[in-house]
Amino acid sequence: MNWSEFFYNLYNSQWFFPVLVFWLFIGVIYGSKRNSLIQRLREIFSKPIILDEDNDPDKDKLPFYPRTFLERITQGFRDTLTKPFDNGIKGFRNFIQGQHKSLYDEEKPLRTFGYLFFLVCVVIFAIADTIAIANRLSIMGLLIYPLTPFLLNYGFAVGAATLLSVIIGFLIISQVFSKKSDFTHFDEISGPFRGIVIAFSTIIIFIGLAVAFLMGWQSLITLGTIEGSETANFLIGLGANVLILINGILSAAIIFGEALRGLFLIIIAFEWVIYLIFYIANCFVTILGSLIPFLIFDVAYRLLYIIIDILQYIVFTPVLAVLAVFKWFSEWIQTASKDTANGNSE
Repeated sequence: MNWSEFFYNLYNSQWFFPVLVFWLFIGVIYGSKRNSLIQRLREIFSKPIILDEDNDPDKDKLPFYPRTFLERITQGFRDTLTKPFDNGIKGFRNFIQGQHKSLYDEEKPLRTFGYLFFLVCVVIFAIADTIAIANRLSIMGLLIYPLTPFLLNYGFAVGAATLLSVIIGFLIISQVFSKKSDFTHFDEISGPFRGIVIAFSTIIIFIGLAVAFLMGWQSLITLGTIEGSETANFLIGLGANVLILINGILSAAIIFGEALRGLFLIIIAFEWVIYLIFYIANCFVTILGSLIPFLIFDVAYRLLYIIIDILQYIVFTPVLAVLAVFKWFSEWIQTASKDTANGNSE
């Protein structure tokens, strides 16, 4: 007979439930053990969650529940998970804030938009020069593959070299002569560099207007309003092939410093996105570092403690009650015997 068959027969025996009820009855009426069990269950239920410190001076008196040890394990586990993230995130945040402070002026907040504006302008000039160079190389037969529709948009290059460059030129001159500019740093330059900036801005305006004039002249010749000539064709070709490229390069060069600050702003924005991702990951790790000890020490450990405590009470308390009865009976017999002996001696 194996154990499974033995327990099966025991469970299906007609004496099983009466004996079980009697057994439990003995355990229940054993007052001291019952009260001890109730006291232990009340204490295990009343303990704060493992994430909070238990300020009870007798917190470790509960058998097989080393509260101080479990608190230290929990704190060590949380620190191991969260501190590397916390230190890294704080350092990265301070690094980003330091970069931002070097670019952002609280007294002149519009300069942030100025940086981004000039960055967009530099990108436009770079695209315009790319279109102009690609068209020249294509005409010269130096390109193996045909131009894409975007690179064939020569009007974009003309617009950047005329309208946008003239606007940039006048804007820079106005900023240079401004006593207090909220849009750029050009009001802060002085000495020879100030004169160079004014001279290049003037050249940009002049070339932009010249290219616009030459393109208009070309339109009139194409429409037949005026007659063309070798000189006119030379000047128009000079404007369309050379001056457009030069004006785009000069315009981009003079605002490159401001555009570079705009690029740093874009980089800082991406850094904030990376910081946000790490911050969310840190929150997840923090939750995980709190959830795992809670599930282990507050849910699983306490539940197992309660189950084992109740089971040992059910199994051993009736035995202890019977032993206590025999002990009491034995002591009673001994006392009765002594009393009888004392009576006989008298």
